[in-house]
Amino acid sequence: MKTGAKRDGNVKVTRRPLKRMRSKGAVKDASTQWRRQHSKQSAMVTAHQPETKFRHDRSKAAQTMRPSSKQQRPKKENVDLSNCKSKTAALTQCTIGWRERYCIMRMNKGKCESTRISNKDKHFNLSTNKAAKSKTLLVANVKVANVVVQAVPPGTDRLEFSHFQRVEMHDIVLPTGITTISFSRGIVGAYPSPTFRNITLPPTVKEVSFRCVKMELFNPTEWAAVPMETMGLHNNMLDSFVNVTFPPSVQYLDLSKNKLTAFVNTTLPVNLQSLRLSSNKFHTLDAIPLHDLPHLTRLCGPSQLCPQGRSHTRMF
Repeated sequence: MKTGAKRDGNVKVTRRPLKRMRSKGAVKDASTQWRRQHSKQSAMVTAHQPETKFRHDRSKAAQTMRPSSKQQRPKKENVDLSNCKSKTAALTQCTIGWRERYCIMRMNKGKCESTRISNKDKHFNLSTNKAAKSKTLLVANVKVANVVVQAVPPGTDRLEFSHFQRVEMHDIVLPTGITTISFSRGIVGAYPSPTFRNITLPPTVKEVSFRCVKMELFNPTEWAAVPMETMGLHNNMLDSFVNVTFPPSVQYLDLSKNKLTAFVNTTLPVNLQSLRLSSNKFHTLDAIPLHDLPHLTRLCGPSQLCPQGRSHTRMF
């Protein structure tokens, strides 16, 4: 049908030419042409494929070599096997994970085990009082035969040992900040001794106490420069003090419930205000060096030497 314009009254009508139907041969030729063009593009992409794959493999290898933050790093433990002994627990420094920690090392089923000191441990407890801004290291009710102290965490205010079998501490410098050191209900034996000696106290220490630790010998002469105020040696097995110089800053000294009979060449603290000597074996007051104690206001015991009606207390 021919195309053209035909006037229908005042309206011009335009007829569009009809699309010719493609023959099967024409469709086949177009499909063949498209496949050829597509194959050329595929060939061009394939030519660059080896280089792209190499770059991908190289980047993948680099990622494999680089440690991922999501991947768990292997734990690194620096364990000194000399600290692991049967029936012994050691407070020391060790490496747990990737950091230096203060931990407990002990044998567990034939293997050396290190555990970080925390506030969750019942026997080796490191707790913090936020209100008082203080930190206490408490070793209590320990079942092992021996506790070896090689290090104390910095920032500790109170160091307390209670209900233990035996403690070993020597050649150690305690951190600055400790105010109270207490040993009770265990076995210390003597200071100094091969297993309990050369303990350097910081100038912050105010109180040192050894109660019920079966102490037979005590000589704090090396602590003479430490400005402590209280020293307690209650309920031990001391029978005398020989060539001993107590820290002159001590104001309260408790020597009650021992077996004391004499002070030989011994100097009591010049600032002493209260001295407890009850339940000892003195036969006379002359055995006690009470001279040159201008601040002494209270002397408790021995009971057989104190005046009656004064509750074993003598006021100066």
